[in-house]
Amino acid sequence: MRLIRLAASLMLVASAAGADAASNEGSVVADGLMPSIPRTVQRVSTGPLGEIWRLKEMEPVRALVEEQAAALRTRLGVDLLDVLSDVSELRSRTLLCQGRPVTELSMRLPTRAADLAALAAQFGTAAGDETVVNIPLPQAKIGRIRRADDWVVYTDATAEDVLPAGPPPTVAADADSAGFYDLAPLLGLAGPEGEAVGRTLGAGRVLYEQAVTASGSRDSFRLIGLRLPLAPLDPAVLAGLPDRPLALFAVGLDGPATTDLIDELLAALQITPTDLTAELRAAISGSTGTALLAVYPSAPFPTVTAAFPASAALDAVLASWAEEAELDLDLAAAHQEAQMLPLPRGFPFMVQVRRTVGHWWISTDAARFDGITSGSSGALDAAKLLEGGDGALGVASQDLGGLAQFTLGMLPMMQAGLVQIQQAQGRRGGVDNSAPMKRWFAVGQRALAAAIPMLTKLPCRGLLVRQGADLELRGDNAAAVVMLPAVMAGILLPAITLVRENAQRTKSGNNMRQIVTALIADMGEREDGGWPADLDGPLERMQMPEELLVSPGAKDVPQPHYLYVRPIAETPSSQPVLVENPACRRGRGAMVARVDGSVSYLAGSAAHQVWAEAQRLAALPQAAAAGIAPADWAAVAETLGMPAPEPAEMVVEPAF
Repeated sequence: MRLIRLAASLMLVASAAGADAASNEGSVVADGLMPSIPRTVQRVSTGPLGEIWRLKEMEPVRALVEEQAAALRTRLGVDLLDVLSDVSELRSRTLLCQGRPVTELSMRLPTRAADLAALAAQFGTAAGDETVVNIPLPQAKIGRIRRADDWVVYTDATAEDVLPAGPPPTVAADADSAGFYDLAPLLGLAGPEGEAVGRTLGAGRVLYEQAVTASGSRDSFRLIGLRLPLAPLDPAVLAGLPDRPLALFAVGLDGPATTDLIDELLAALQITPTDLTAELRAAISGSTGTALLAVYPSAPFPTVTAAFPASAALDAVLASWAEEAELDLDLAAAHQEAQMLPLPRGFPFMVQVRRTVGHWWISTDAARFDGITSGSSGALDAAKLLEGGDGALGVASQDLGGLAQFTLGMLPMMQAGLVQIQQAQGRRGGVDNSAPMKRWFAVGQRALAAAIPMLTKLPCRGLLVRQGADLELRGDNAAAVVMLPAVMAGILLPAITLVRENAQRTKSGNNMRQIVTALIADMGEREDGGWPADLDGPLERMQMPEELLVSPGAKDVPQPHYLYVRPIAETPSSQPVLVENPACRRGRGAMVARVDGSVSYLAGSAAHQVWAEAQRLAALPQAAAAGIAPADWAAVAETLGMPAPEPAEMVVEPAF
């Protein structure tokens, strides 16, 4: 969720990006400026987007927009679009305040600032020049709108003076928008892992400038201080791609620098490298490779492909890995056809390998091997893609027409899902907006279909080059190229995080199962036959490693990670005997081991409830003396899915 919140913050400020914010050093993490809205609007309207807007097929869309504007005028009593058309300058800033991002959006309205401030006061609580309003932006539902001369400023925070004033950033004279992002604190929002990765990569600033042109825009992203192990891109690797991707990202990898950086990242994330890691490091440390990320209409997920020069050392590593891990991998047959490379259980995709004369190829989509391994030229014009990029470290491109066509094919499915949601809201007594939504989809499909030929003609390419110690991505409509990997990251990172958390949860369950098995075995060795008073003795007698008591992925959580609640001898198999601290699962849930050795996962509040009850029961005097009876768990029996304890027989003592 931290990563999702981070992405939302970045998307919010990306619409109005700025350059230098030295006066706010240490607090501002993103600062953006569109210095001349009228000039930008004029350039856009006379460019390709303006041509698309004026298409005959766009007439229904224009009519719908005017219809919505008229409804808004009726509701507000003022033409909001007319007021906003007076905006001459737009600035957006994001700061970290008390551990959360705070966004400020400033609009300069030379003649209508008072009108917008008065309009805001109609929908909030005014106090002097400031109005507190409810606006559904990503970071907060309550914000402040204040007027300062001919500026109107929105801040998504209610605290006083959380943002330093500071002068606006300066930008190039011809820039229509510019900005900077301070990567280190933004990565820190993703948690300790993100902070460690940012520190290792030397994450610094991204400076961004864009100028609107007759072909869309000319963009430049300068990555200051970012340490990436890149080498010049090999055009021959791209030449064999069998299809023209909807989107392509390719970089050359410096083998020695890549392996060094992997070692540092593993150390920063406290991941112990395996023997395979060391062998693979030795195999690729003397060569350069190529990594590709491509999106095709036929694949539901982006295709990831990597190529490394073939060598005896790399052959030996793959053979050793296949043998030691007992993988069903025929390396000899990989010369003729792709071979499946088994990955750990629960991985969200499959990987296949193929050997050519010069390279080992690894990909998540075997269809990509067809042209690559044949040695023939593919559908992608690599020379044109890399034109003017001698020594480029990477290239990024998009087929805007193809992406639009792909989106057009997806619209019916998207419409069906959204309509169902709206209709369900109507059945629950809410507002059913399915009818206007169907109308929007209908006109949108026709307009998008008409725009595809024009979008196909738009260049969308970026080249990654070195600028001294920095990296720079520059090209035509490169901002569109950058946004797609951000969206992909938003899709893939939660999936990868889920796989990692599931693996840690499974390992934690295995730890707990081994501990309970050791306790049961120890009971059979002792004369009293009862459950032991604590874990120390049984684990020592059964020679169980102390690492079993550490929950995977929770090294920073104070012990105990697992709480032992001693049962009585005659207790049902469903009764808990070992409960994991929910903090080990970042508060999302906890594993529970039962008397019979079975392990299950409890999510959310149920996990916290069981942990609190386990702490209470483990502290009772009878826990150490004789153990906890089934009735003692009655408070959370239903949460745990335990059979309810039978009521004790009431005995009435005679009164003498």
